[in-house]
Order: sequence, then structure tokens, then C-alpha cells
Amino acid sequence: MNLKILSLVKSFPIFKIIFCILSAIPLIKAEDKIPFPIIENGNGASIYYSGENQIIHTAIDILIKDSQYICRKEGISVTNSEKAGDILVGVIGEDKKFDTLCSQHCSKYKELKGKWETFLIHPIRSHDNKKRLLIAGSDARGAAYGILELSRSMGISPWIWWADVIPEKKDSVLWNRPPQYMQSPSVPYRGIFLNDEDWGLMPWSTKNYDLTKRAGEIGIRTYSKIFELMMRLRANTLWPAMHECTVPFHFVKGARETAEKYGIIIGTSHCEPMLRNSAGEWNDQLNGPYNFVTNSSNVIHYWKERLLEVGQKENIYTVGMRGRHDGRMVER
Repeated sequence: MNLKILSLVKSFPIFKIIFCILSAIPLIKAEDKIPFPIIENGNGASIYYSGENQIIHTAIDILIKDSQYICRKEGISVTNSEKAGDILVGVIGEDKKFDTLCSQHCSKYKELKGKWETFLIHPIRSHDNKKRLLIAGSDARGAAYGILELSRSMGISPWIWWADVIPEKKDSVLWNRPPQYMQSPSVPYRGIFLNDEDWGLMPWSTKNYDLTKRAGEIGIRTYSKIFELMMRLRANTLWPAMHECTVPFHFVKGARETAEKYGIIIGTSHCEPMLRNSAGEWNDQLNGPYNFVTNSSNVIHYWKERLLEVGQKENIYTVGMRGRHDGRMVER
């Protein structure tokens, strides 16, 4: 250090305090300033995830598909070895090796614990002098959103399929955000209600895209595209289509499993308590009138059936009975 600066520090206490404060601030490592190549020379990086969570694997599959639109040569590829991985993905507390690596390089990593759908993206240079990109999630959806943030950085629109947004081919894509880049939602549950599907979604799906022998069935091919869009937009909650013209969501084989694959929480709309679709699932001939005053035992059994079916899943329940089709409650 310059001798004049040292003499100033010694002569004036205030400078001594400032010097001590500045000395305590850690410097950003040189490698943190180096952009990480997601695509280099037309080829995508490799990605590694040690866990089995299907939401994260879904996001990785989407990223790989997206990279094939962008890369002039080979897209992003999955590797089964951490040493071979350029992009390392994990959830806090899921893998000790990943936790240790993140803790060594990311001071913010511990802030993920207990947070909701939060992700941290951070470039590092590991002990073998290889540049890597860490994507850490507070939970599975957080990690998935972090993975798909790379798709955005490549230039992929969330509406790539629904709006035919064709991306441009690229030779190089760099992740050059600030070190320890972190995002988290301000609203826990974010989603859509497939309302009035009679006029658009149901006819289009059943007659054009997701042909089925069952009248009014919006199939899992259609729901997969809806769920993928929602995941890309970081939406996590769906109220399924529920008019009488449509086969109820829980009556569609594979629909529930498809929602779980994309990390989508299922709820129901204002007049559909306990995840039941009273417009399409309640049968007056079998169950009697939809009336809690005069037919409470059958109504309770009807609700209980669905709870036993999906009660261990991630759901949002509407509580409080209401008449069908926004109607008033049936009187005695």
C-alpha cells in the first residue's frame, strides 16, 4: 500500500475505521466475472442432476429441447457424472456433495433454506479449473424455474409453441448475470382457471389437437402443453375446465400425473368444493339431490371419495358448498 495512504490512516481515526470496513468486504473472485458459456461454438453445455424429482427432470427435458432450436450444432446434453457436468443442478438439502460445493462458492446458498420456489444461479471455477454453473433451488419448482431461466437467456419465449415464436440459431450464448443471481416469487400460488372452455379450448382440443373417442375430453396431450406454458411462466396452480360439456379433470386418465410432472397444483373453482366437479361428477339419479340439508350423508361421501383419492397430493381446496352453475343453494 502507498506510504501516504498508510500515514493518513494512522493520523486520522475516521480513515482507520473506513480502512477496517473496506478490508472486511470480500472481493468478487475473478472467475465470478467471467460469463458462463451455455452455448459455445454452436454446441450446448452438459447438465447434471443427481436426484429423481420429476419436476426437475421435466425442466431439464424442456431446456434440452429448447437448446436444439438455438444451437447450430449439438444441443445441451445430460451427463450422468458430476465431473463431466458443465451445469450442476440441485435442491438444498437433497445432495450433500452439491450442498458442500454450493456452500464453498456461494455465500447466499444458505438463504435458500425454508424459502418458497426460489432459485440461485452462480458461475464458479471448480478445483479442476473447469468453469461450471450452479443452479440451486430451495425446492423442486425453484430449481426447475432456475433451469428454465437459461432458456429465457438463450432467447426462448415461454410462448414458443402456443404463439409460434420461432427462435434464431446462435453460435454462442453466455450467462452474464451478476454473481449469485437469485429470484423468488412474491405470490405463493399463481395460475389460471380454464373457464368457459365450451367456446374455444374444448372444441379445439377434441376436434383438432387431442382427438379422442370420448366426447368433451380435454386429453393429457392438451394439458401437457398448458402445463408446460405454465411452468415456463412460473405459474403453479390450475383450476381445470369444469363445464358440463367437458369430461371432469379427475376423470381423464393420466391428467393428475401429468400435472405433477410439471409441478402444477390442482385446485377447483368457486362453486366446486373439495376438488369435486359438481357439474360433471354429481349424478342426481345415483346420489339424490345435491342438497346438504336433505342429503348430507351422500354429499359428504362424495367429497370423501375425492379426498381419499388425492389427499396425499399437493392440492388447494375450495371449502363451502355452493349451488351448481353459480346457482343458489337448494332449499328444503
